[in-house]
Amino acid sequence: MAEEVIEDILWTNSAKASFNRIVEYLNQAWTEREIEKFITQTTELISNLKRQPEMCRPSAKRKNVRIGIINKRTQLVYH
Repeated sequence: MAEEVIEDILWTNSAKASFNRIVEYLNQAWTEREIEKFITQTTELISNLKRQPEMCRPSAKRKNVRIGIINKRTQLVYH
């Protein structure tokens, strides 16, 4: 079976705003190292999703929605 590869990940405006709010919060409350770690974790998960779009657990409440864990405090919700 051929592996499906996703070329582009499309971010909603809400997702972009949420990501930016998290980075802004980290800028105020955490170190540069923590910010870089969060961005790296997010980038790695998205990169993995391009190769395996169904790798994360399905949402119990919403059809065609999956939830990926970025770290113990942050989830990525996608469809």
